[in-house]
Amino acid sequence: MKLFGKGDEAVLREGAHKMALLLKEGIERCTEAANEFLQESHAPEMIYLTGGASHTPFLVSELSSLLGVQVEHLLPIRKIDLHPNLNSQQVYEISSQLSVAIGTGVIGTGLSGI
Repeated sequence: MKLFGKGDEAVLREGAHKMALLLKEGIERCTEAANEFLQESHAPEMIYLTGGASHTPFLVSELSSLLGVQVEHLLPIRKIDLHPNLNSQQVYEISSQLSVAIGTGVIGTGLSGI
């Protein structure tokens, strides 16, 4: 249901809301810890989501609503030149898997500092 956005919309929204609540708690804990460490008060201005779960239907809007900040998908492969024959929508749909494979390849070559 998560991957294809198919199924009962109420169930999808409820799942996204629960996931957004967990993410909100984690973001607030991290923000609080950073503020204590810096001895300053800062709030996130924008949140970027990446990974397979970031494509959960309604997650971006739920998290944005809960936090009161803009939430966007971060496309990890945005700076990689892909073959021009690749369909951009298909690449977007598998971007999470591609980024893991590319990251693993880079780490495996010892070029992780690039």
